[in-house]
Amino acid sequence: MSLYGTRTYRAAFGEHEIDFEFDRSGVIVNRGRLLIDGVKVDQSAVHYGESAVHGQLDDGRGFKVSFGSGVVGQLKHVELRLGDETIPMEPVDG
Repeated sequence: MSLYGTRTYRAAFGEHEIDFEFDRSGVIVNRGRLLIDGVKVDQSAVHYGESAVHGQLDDGRGFKVSFGSGVVGQLKHVELRLGDETIPMEPVDG
């Protein structure tokens, strides 16, 4: 994987697959994209600091994926929150 490429993180929730893509290809401005079952539902740009993307499951429950970008554009953290529950997101190999 290129230093300035896209890395995908995934969480399974019930029958849904939730992916977060962190795209460093912009070098200065990075993008976070949220996909539910392969369909993009939100995106956000971040230069340095914190940002979040939001989604909604088919049962009406909303959730967010918060993420942070470091000084040189590296992903500092990624966290999926559904209500009071934190669901781990694991990097996808490949």
